Amino acid sequence: MTTPAARTHPVRFSNVTASSPEELRDICDIWLDTICAAGWSSKEAQRVAAYLMTCVYGNRTGELYLRDLESNLNIQSEESQRAVKQLKLFGVLEEFQIERGKITVDARMTTVQKVRLAEARAKLAELATVSTERAMNAGIAALRSVANRNGGQPTSYKFDDDAIDAAIGG
Repeated sequence: MTTPAARTHPVRFSNVTASSPEELRDICDIWLDTICAAGWSSKEAQRVAAYLMTCVYGNRTGELYLRDLESNLNIQSEESQRAVKQLKLFGVLEEFQIERGKITVDARMTTVQKVRLAEARAKLAELATVSTERAMNAGIAALRSVANRNGGQPTSYKFDDDAIDAAIGG
């Protein structure tokens, strides 16, 4: 882990990078969902994890002070340190360092979380394909409807907007 002075982001993922803001949101959601669903996670660990993901998704730069985390979450110093140690113990934090009140964290996605991310990407791609096919089919149906009104012979390339809307259910 690099020293706090050399880092621009106090909280980051050590073993995964996002290619878009949407993917980063998905990574944060899956990471946090896993922690909140785990039987081992305490209420404080869940709150600290949520705060850390807020920092990641918000692209927080600069320094993160432990007292700010504790103040925002309304928890005691012992509780916050115990929560961070618990997250480290169960492998969702690669490394954390508290130096002079500043905290730096390297979160990590487990293999199971990476699989969940890949499954989510595949499902979203499938849904996008289905939506595109439905839109194309609706457009084709609208064009056929307009063509049939003219006896199959288009006399004009100007389409009737009301007929198109009726054909696609709008």
